[in-house]
Amino acid sequence: MLVKEFVETDCETAIINGRIISLRRLGKITFGVISDSTGHLQFAVKKDLFGEKYKEITSSLERGIHISISGVRWVTQTGELTILGNELTVIQSARSSLPDKWSGLSDKETIYRNRWISTSTDVSAADVFN
Repeated sequence: MLVKEFVETDCETAIINGRIISLRRLGKITFGVISDSTGHLQFAVKKDLFGEKYKEITSSLERGIHISISGVRWVTQTGELTILGNELTVIQSARSSLPDKWSGLSDKETIYRNRWISTSTDVSAADVFN
C-alpha cells in the first residue's frame, strides 16, 4: 500500500514499503519516517510487540534503507498519524548514508551527479520528475 492510500483511507492494518528518511530511538520505542513516491508517514516499533527481537531489529535500522513495515493505524499523543509495526523487514540496505537533516546537500556537483541523493532528500527535486 502506498503512503497516500494509507492516509486517505480508514483501513486499520496495512503493509507499507519505503525508504527511512529519519529515525528517533526513545528507549522502548523507536519512531521513524518512511517515504515513498506519494508522501511521508511516521512509523513506530515498540519493544512490547517485538520482544527479544527488538534490539536486533532497531540496530539494523538506519536512514536511507528500504523497509517493509506491517502494522496497525495509530495516532500518537501529539496527534501524528502513525503505523505501529508488528512486523518489519529490511528490503535493501543503503548504498551510502544520506546527508544529515539540517545541512542537506551543499555541494552542487553532488546534487547534479548523484540525482538519487538529491531526490531522496529534497521533495522539490523529486517533483521535477513527476
